[in-house]
Amino acid sequence: MTRAFPLFLLLALALPCLAQSGDKVFDESYAFRAGDELSVATSSSDIYLRTGSGNEARVEVFGRGRNMDEGFERLNFRVEREGDRLVVKTEREGNGWWRNNRASFDIVITAPERLDLSIGTSSGDIEVRDIEGGVSISTSSGDIELGTVRGSLSVSTSSGDIEANRVEGNVEASTSSGDLDMDTIRGTAVSFSTSSGDFDVNRIDVDGFEASSSSGDFSIGSVGGNVEVSTSSGDVSLGDVEGNLQVSTSSGDLRADLVKPGRIDINTGSGGVRLRAPSSLAADIDIRGGSIRIDRNFQFAGEIKDRSAEGRIGGGGTPMRIRTGSGSVSLSAR
Repeated sequence: MTRAFPLFLLLALALPCLAQSGDKVFDESYAFRAGDELSVATSSSDIYLRTGSGNEARVEVFGRGRNMDEGFERLNFRVEREGDRLVVKTEREGNGWWRNNRASFDIVITAPERLDLSIGTSSGDIEVRDIEGGVSISTSSGDIELGTVRGSLSVSTSSGDIEANRVEGNVEASTSSGDLDMDTIRGTAVSFSTSSGDFDVNRIDVDGFEASSSSGDFSIGSVGGNVEVSTSSGDVSLGDVEGNLQVSTSSGDLRADLVKPGRIDINTGSGGVRLRAPSSLAADIDIRGGSIRIDRNFQFAGEIKDRSAEGRIGGGGTPMRIRTGSGSVSLSAR
């Protein structure tokens, strides 16, 4: 996967300007030790989390627009300490009044890098720099942008996009129409579900990766671990697969590079299948499709017909089962 200037670096440069574009209406510091929990719950405010040093968390609020002072009062902004948990929340008053108000507020929090983070918002965007600890984020339509997360990540959004640099832990992500874009995921398990959003990751090193989509596309630069993907009409593109591969799609195409392939089980309706594997591949072949092509560089022993192929490559070995309705199947040597 070719990438331009990394997004997370652009965010790191742009964040101070974005967060401080308004007038400061709140600025307080609270005792906060590394490893404490930070919980943020708002309706529509944008949230920015910076990492700092020391044993305190600084909470700032910046406002913009008409009736800003009155708007902040009706925001009912509160910060409370509950044991090892710092809670930042808003409880907006006067819904009818608020629709005619043009004030908006950004919440900027500076805290130690090692913490557990929980954020919930309706439509606000969320930006988080590097963090060490578990992260749970949910929003309806806001975008989520993360630096490096050293811990488990659970994130959900309806129409917002999810972007991150690196996650070192398990990942559970869901979105309706938003896209997910990450550089690297290293952990035990990754689960991703979307209706029409795309999934784009440079490198995944996990024991198991599961993903489902209606029409979204999947693109992964390289996969170290077992892969299970299901989609209705989305395309699937996988590079350097090391492990079992199970893919199900109705009309989407599949392209995959097999480095150290395990068990292969692929089902498509009308989508085509293009696989590349080492010429030293050893597999038991069972293929049904609209048309079938097996590279002559493989040591294939078996029978190839118009719509089926069955036999062994390299003396046999790992099972390779492929089924397509009208789609073509191509197996070429790397």
